[in-house]
Amino acid sequence: MPTLIYLPGLHGDWTLVTRFRLAIQDQVRFVEFTYPRTLEWSLADYADALEELLLENEIDRGWLLGESFGSQLAWPLAGAEKKFKAEGVILAGGFGRHPMRFGVTSAKAFCAGLPLRIITWALFFYAPFARFRFGNSPEALAGVKEFIARRTRVDTCAATHRLKLVANNDPSELAKNVKVPIHHLSGFWDPVVPWPMVWSWLKKYCPTHCGSRLIGTADHNLLATGTEKAVQIICEWITAES
Repeated sequence: MPTLIYLPGLHGDWTLVTRFRLAIQDQVRFVEFTYPRTLEWSLADYADALEELLLENEIDRGWLLGESFGSQLAWPLAGAEKKFKAEGVILAGGFGRHPMRFGVTSAKAFCAGLPLRIITWALFFYAPFARFRFGNSPEALAGVKEFIARRTRVDTCAATHRLKLVANNDPSELAKNVKVPIHHLSGFWDPVVPWPMVWSWLKKYCPTHCGSRLIGTADHNLLATGTEKAVQIICEWITAES
């Protein structure tokens, strides 16, 4: 089966991709990462560590599925000289240079000053909402419980550091050097990364951009809220290029 390597978003782990994993696992070899809670790494450091682990596990090629923040790691993995060979890139709620850098900087400042008790309070109300959002899948709900349990002060600091990396990143030159197909998938209801602005950036800087698709019922976390459609579209893209 083709290899699909999932690069998680700002939360940095497996906890919100359960529905998607279960839906696609019979069609691809699904590879996942959990990011370390570092406050020191650059995006290049992340990419180097990802490549090292892939090669250690005898994975030297595959498709990259960059979700939100994870898309920032897909650019150096696909656009720079690497031993790992990307066969294609799918940006799921992803982007090149973030279209609203002021919003990212504001979010970073907000997260940095947020007391842990406020985070705990917010997660308390997130739990019942997640049951509605992710359906009645026991596996998906277990993932949500893990997601809540892993949101600690150290985790918040790491996420704040990742926001800083996003605010300062401009992968325009890397995008120009990508030789493999780039696909973009977005949820229609996405205020975090406005998709019209991402489309414009990809058309300007990415010569191998093959097009973009919208999932009308999904939000920013489209792999969880538009799972069935996302699996269909992604498998079509991978099959067409194989």
